[in-house]
Amino acid sequence: SWVLLKTRLIKRLFQLQTPLKLPPLLFLSGIAGIVISNLYALPAVPSTTLNFSDQLNYMYKTDQGDRLALRFIKLNERDQERTQRVVKILEQDEILSPENLYHAATILQHGTESKHYEIAYILAKRADELGYENELWKAAYDRWMLSLGKPQVYGTQTKATLTIFGVQVEQK
Repeated sequence: SWVLLKTRLIKRLFQLQTPLKLPPLLFLSGIAGIVISNLYALPAVPSTTLNFSDQLNYMYKTDQGDRLALRFIKLNERDQERTQRVVKILEQDEILSPENLYHAATILQHGTESKHYEIAYILAKRADELGYENELWKAAYDRWMLSLGKPQVYGTQTKATLTIFGVQVEQK
């Protein structure tokens, strides 16, 4: 009964009009979703027992999923794992479908070195030429040029800084 009494007192103190309850609840559920998505994530790279096409598809989905879920904890490490795996796959010199080329380019676009952006540009451009229409090659080219200290050509690259709970996240 003591708990029920305290609960009623708390409810009276913080009683809001019904229409005003929805925005805070939506905000709190959104924050909870972001926190949960940062605590739980599928592995960044799949098992090497999968064929190259399935590996690239899996890594593309986790790459995009990380960004859609606003996953910022260990994002750079996850991107590096995927980038390293894509580089190893490309070293095998397998013939890849246009979709695979695009997936590999997307992952390399989130790399850290000029060579990653250069390869991303080449792969995305090739995928486009083979019928997998995309604009990624323009973004990869601009990122590649900026990494070399040159101006971008297509104007696709911007920089945003966001601070969440005291953690500063910089997105290129």
